[in-house]
Amino acid sequence: MAVVRLHLTLIEMAGGKKELIIDAQQPLLLTTLLDRLGVPHEEVGIIVRNRKRDAIDCVIHEEDVVELFPILSGG
Repeated sequence: MAVVRLHLTLIEMAGGKKELIIDAQQPLLLTTLLDRLGVPHEEVGIIVRNRKRDAIDCVIHEEDVVELFPILSGG
């Protein structure tokens, strides 16, 4: 099982889901998961997979831990 954690505004976009447990016996593209959740790809700013920065087109495997953070802006 893989764990995907959403943060801040991404939780709202995903219908209130903060953490997902994913059966990733078959590798899953992060973009496919985002599409299923209804989270626009352009809203994801930082992706951390297994404690290392990764890209939006990364593949989720069994035992992965993925943290997703929105684009942050401010002044």
